[in-house]
Amino acid sequence: MKRRRTYTRDFKISVIKEVVSGKTLAQVSRENGIHPSLVVKWKKEYFRDPGNAFRGNGRAYKEQARMAELERLVGQLYAENEFFKKSIDKIGRQNQGRGGKRSTGVKYMLIKESLESGSQISVNRATQLLDVSRCGFYKWLRQSKTWQMNAIPDMDVTIENAGMRTCGD
Repeated sequence: MKRRRTYTRDFKISVIKEVVSGKTLAQVSRENGIHPSLVVKWKKEYFRDPGNAFRGNGRAYKEQARMAELERLVGQLYAENEFFKKSIDKIGRQNQGRGGKRSTGVKYMLIKESLESGSQISVNRATQLLDVSRCGFYKWLRQSKTWQMNAIPDMDVTIENAGMRTCGD
């Protein structure tokens, strides 16, 4: 399947000027490798409104889509940044007097607290950010005596139904 060719505004105007200057439509089309009906279409469009001819908005759509993508990325990074700020603060408080040792249990506790507080970071992403095992988190969670399933109002799937069987059980 052939790709659709695109032409710049300057090219279209130069083709129109050639036709207006006296060259035949067939000659201009042959020289530029375009169909004569395309030249006629460009000529009509140009003389209808010379100032706004060939302004196309395809590029504007691409820019808007890119802007929306970047805004989503900024939102995701903001949520991750807030998660990190809280995590670093809590790790620092919990590790006072321990010589700075960062235990996996503390990281799991941070993920659990993040879920309970309604953070927009998923368990998968939180475990990646804190460099701990997702399966290990779920095992720790299952063994934790402080965990209550109703602590997360949106969770309507039990841990076992969330794929725990793949974590070595």
